[in-house]
Amino acid sequence: MTNIRIGNPGGADGVQIRALDFARVTPTNGLPIIAIIFFLFVGDCFGDSLKINDAKCEYRVNPLGIDTTHPRLSWIIESSRRGEAQTAYEILAASSESNLAGGKADLWDSGKIISTETLGITYAGKPLRSQEKVFWKVRIWDRVGKPSAFS
Repeated sequence: MTNIRIGNPGGADGVQIRALDFARVTPTNGLPIIAIIFFLFVGDCFGDSLKINDAKCEYRVNPLGIDTTHPRLSWIIESSRRGEAQTAYEILAASSESNLAGGKADLWDSGKIISTETLGITYAGKPLRSQEKVFWKVRIWDRVGKPSAFS
C-alpha cells in the first residue's frame, strides 16, 4: 500500500489515503482481491446463462386434469446475462417420471426446434387418452448455441 497525503503536509488538516500499489501486489497481500474479481468475471461469462422457470401446461403448474388432447406448454426464461435470449427449445414428454428421468420420451420428443417462442407451444406427440398422466420437461439454447439443463 502507498500512503497519499492530501492537504497541508505539515498541518493536522491533511487527509491520508491508502492506495493499492499494483507493483507491490504479492500472493499474500493482493491476490485474494484480484482472485475474487477474476472469479466474478469468469462466473458471469461462463456460468449458466439461461434457466427455465415456471414451466406450465395449459397455463397451470402441474394441473391435475385438462380438457384437451393437445395441451399448450409454456415456460419463463431467466438469465444473469444482459441481452440473453432463447434461440431454440426441445420438449420431452413421457408416460412416467422414471421414463422421463431416464431420457425415454415415449410420448413425444420434439427434437431441437429453432424458435424464440416460450408461450403456447402445442403438444404434438402421441395421442393422449383420458385420465393419462404425462410428465414433460424442456431445455433451451442460448444465443451462442449452449443448451440449458432440462427443467
